[in-house]
Amino acid sequence: MYPLFQFLAAVGRYFDSISQKNHKESTGKVDKHKMKMLHYSRRKRKLQWRTSMISKKTGWDEEKKRRVRDAMDITYMSSEEEVNSDEDSFFTVKPLPWRSEEFSGIIAELDSKFEKTQSSRSRRQKIKRVKGNNPSERPKPTLRDGHEWVFV
Repeated sequence: MYPLFQFLAAVGRYFDSISQKNHKESTGKVDKHKMKMLHYSRRKRKLQWRTSMISKKTGWDEEKKRRVRDAMDITYMSSEEEVNSDEDSFFTVKPLPWRSEEFSGIIAELDSKFEKTQSSRSRRQKIKRVKGNNPSERPKPTLRDGHEWVFV
């Protein structure tokens, strides 16, 4: 059996969730929230596989791997916009104007490494990404110590 404080916390969280759900429904924000969470989870998965590819890069010394691993942050990832048409579905990638060429090159290397590790079936099922013409309008994130090289 669960201790009383855990039970009370769970009941409280349940009713908070119901209240939040009702508020989103009454203000018409359910679909917007679903899209936001879908987009966030896609970016989070992408960040996870990029991070996992760092250890598999054989041409990098341990210092570079540490520096890149430290700079892997979801706020440094490009924006994507889903495009659905009758024939095709793909993502338009919006480049970040404030991200350095060095960091963008590293991201491209990690993406390439990940593609090579995927099975042919996974590669076929992956949604196509096309580089967009319009840059992302997201503001530059706050600079963290040691991440100066990530920015232009």
